[in-house]
Amino acid sequence: MDLNSTGFKKFMAMAYGLGGAVVILGALFKLMHWDGADLMLQLGLFTEAIIFVISAFEPIPKEELDWSLVYPELAGSGSSSKKKKEETPEGVLTKKIDEMLAASNLDANVINKLTTSMNNLSDAAKQIGESSGSVADTSKYNKEISAAANHLEKINAMYATQEDSMNKVQSAQMEVLNNQSKLVNSVSEKSEELTKQMESLSKNIASLNSVYGGMLSAMGNK
Repeated sequence: MDLNSTGFKKFMAMAYGLGGAVVILGALFKLMHWDGADLMLQLGLFTEAIIFVISAFEPIPKEELDWSLVYPELAGSGSSSKKKKEETPEGVLTKKIDEMLAASNLDANVINKLTTSMNNLSDAAKQIGESSGSVADTSKYNKEISAAANHLEKINAMYATQEDSMNKVQSAQMEVLNNQSKLVNSVSEKSEELTKQMESLSKNIASLNSVYGGMLSAMGNK
């Protein structure tokens, strides 16, 4: 059997997958204490041992080492197609830029001045951004202060309304109490007057009784 063939690699992949499933089932049977747990665990361990034995014959993949990293002089020993393949886009872009600069006859001083101008412009933009940020923060702070003042005014108005309502309720309660007090006093006065009238009526009845008694006595003596 060719150990480097595709068939052997597929066989090893299937062996790893199916064998691992048997091992997990054996452990599951043992943990759950199901019937046949010992047999399943033994079968799983035997399967794992067989997989380890088979894996010992699995070939080690060969890696091609890039000796040009250690010996730079070997970098030019490859074919022209390999050179083209290893050429990076960054290198091509740098080469094109160098060619454009050479064709335009730009001096190094001109490039340095251009770089300095770009840096100054960037710093100015940052300062403008920071200034605008400060202005924005100040405006936001002012808006928050105004909003807080409006909330305080609303709260004060609400408290004033509640205080007015409480005063009205207290006034109404006092009026009710006064009316009740007047009613009680009136009833008390009328009760006293009624008592006096009843006493006077009792005295009058007693007087009439004495008069009638005298008349009856006089009539009896005749």
